[in-house]
Amino acid sequence: PFDTVRAEAIAKPQVWNLRDLVKFAAIMGPLSSLFDLLTFAGLVLLFHAAPPEFRTAWFLESMATQVLVIFIIRTNGRPWANRASPILTMTSLGALLVALTLPFTPLAHWLGFQTPPLAMTGGILVVVVAYLACAEVLKGIAIRPSRPSRHAHQRTSIPR
Repeated sequence: PFDTVRAEAIAKPQVWNLRDLVKFAAIMGPLSSLFDLLTFAGLVLLFHAAPPEFRTAWFLESMATQVLVIFIIRTNGRPWANRASPILTMTSLGALLVALTLPFTPLAHWLGFQTPPLAMTGGILVVVVAYLACAEVLKGIAIRPSRPSRHAHQRTSIPR
C-alpha cells in the first residue's frame, strides 16, 4: 500500500484480462519451480548436502528469490528505472536481511538450520542472480497483452 505507481498507470481505468493473468502465472510460476528444482539438484548432486544444509540452503534461496522478485514484477519497466518507494524497499530488504541472517545465529539450531559451507552459499547466490535475470527477461513476455478476445465486452474493469 505504500508503493508508488507511475502516473500513466493510473491515468485511466485498467482492464484486467483473465487470459493475461493466466499467461503471467503460466510463465512466472514454472520459472520459480524450475529454479527450485535446479537448487535441489545442485544441493544433492553437486554439494551432497546433508538434510540440515539442504534445508538451510533452500530457505536462503527461497527467501532471496521471493523477496527480490517483488522489485522485478512490480513494474512493467526495469526495476532500476522505476524504483519502489523507500518504505517498500526498506521493509522488504529488512525482512530479507532478518531471514538471511537466521541460519547464522544461535536460533539456527532451533529451526533445524546448519550453516552452509561457503561454496554452497556461493552456489545459492549464483542461482538467485540467474533466477532474477530470467524473471526480468521473461517478464516482458509474461506481461505483453494478449490479442483482444472475441468476448472482450465480457471483461471486468477493475481499477488498479
